[in-house]
Amino acid sequence: MERAIALLEKKIEAGVEIQGATALNTVMYFTNGSGIEGGMIYKRVINIHERMQKAGVPEDAFTLHLIVKACGHAQKQERPDALNLAMATLGKIRYANRADTRTYNLIFRVVGQLLPSRDSKMYDPIVEAIFK
Repeated sequence: MERAIALLEKKIEAGVEIQGATALNTVMYFTNGSGIEGGMIYKRVINIHERMQKAGVPEDAFTLHLIVKACGHAQKQERPDALNLAMATLGKIRYANRADTRTYNLIFRVVGQLLPSRDSKMYDPIVEAIFK
């Protein structure tokens, strides 16, 4: 799979138009675990997502859901950024009118993974933001 990532990165750097399905398959590979460490899943997916954005590859709802899922794999020091990204991505999903029960199940699971405890000082405002 490393060769596939390298090829995708070379295509992006060379300005070759990347189809959403190509990038999506790469992102899916990492969010499904694929034998790599949890923290690396987050880093790899975010890296690919940033490259997709720079290359102008359109984001569909499925890709956005995978980004939220990857945020749940962030390492401890990355969790504040991952939480912000997950919430911002939720906003994109809502804006596209693509949120459904799976979206909310996913975001609650990810928030639970990212917050150190169910401390109401941190947890309640996030839950409120999810339902706004």
